[in-house]
Amino acid sequence: MSSETEYWIYHEKQQALLCGQHALNNLVQANAFSAGQLAEIAYQLDQMELDYMAQNDEGGRNSKDYLNRIAEGSGNVDPSGNFSIEVLRSALKTKYSLDLPNVLAKDVNERFGVGDVTEMEGFICNKDAHWFAIRMINGRFWNLNSMDERPKIISHFKLATEIAGS
Repeated sequence: MSSETEYWIYHEKQQALLCGQHALNNLVQANAFSAGQLAEIAYQLDQMELDYMAQNDEGGRNSKDYLNRIAEGSGNVDPSGNFSIEVLRSALKTKYSLDLPNVLAKDVNERFGVGDVTEMEGFICNKDAHWFAIRMINGRFWNLNSMDERPKIISHFKLATEIAGS
């Protein structure tokens, strides 16, 4: 009989280009966010950005920047379903009141009262245009990359180097 306790880890596998959705769900350990919900957040963020640009004193709706932004389409989701960091941040903040700070920012450790990244509970990472989650579960960090067959244990040292390279 094994002395190691077994436990269940939620792990969504990659579908289409919805890695942002999978990363969020893997981070919160539940099927909490749908592509439709995230697309709605992206739309709301786009509208907020356009409204802000329209109120600009330097041309408003007739400004070159506004017209370029309209021509570019959404800055928060692309046609394949890849969501921006702002969509992921907004989703976590709205549903769980969780912050998603940039851990590479100078003051993040002081703002969140931690000495280093290994004292945080979870991360959304982006590497090679792919979102994935790393999360502490039962005292261990797990890489919950939706491209992987199953979650992988990640050491504290590997976590620190992985985050530094994100």
